Amino acid sequence: MDAAALGDPFMDRDYYGDRSAEDTAKLFGSNFAQAVTGLKPGQWQGPVESGYGWHVVFVDTSVPSRVPAFEKIEPEIKAEWIEEQRAQGKRKAYEAMRARYQVVTPEKPKN
Repeated sequence: MDAAALGDPFMDRDYYGDRSAEDTAKLFGSNFAQAVTGLKPGQWQGPVESGYGWHVVFVDTSVPSRVPAFEKIEPEIKAEWIEEQRAQGKRKAYEAMRARYQVVTPEKPKN
């Protein structure tokens, strides 16, 4: 059954498959995400309230969350760490440079 074809069109898209609870919360709000996470797959259910209104929702499948193996996410973690170190270095260099100067603004002329 093509559930997306049976539903009414939504402003962005009709199908939001393969979304984590966090992604769903960003799109529709945490209460909606929490409610949808608890729905039984394979049938229309609702209404469920979001920031956009009330929805009747069809959940295709539900996959339990998991913690990925470190080896799979290690390159991403390293890249984010390196970027954070670079940002901290730039911030420290800017603060050191700014500390050498005194910013003086002119006074307003008196009328």
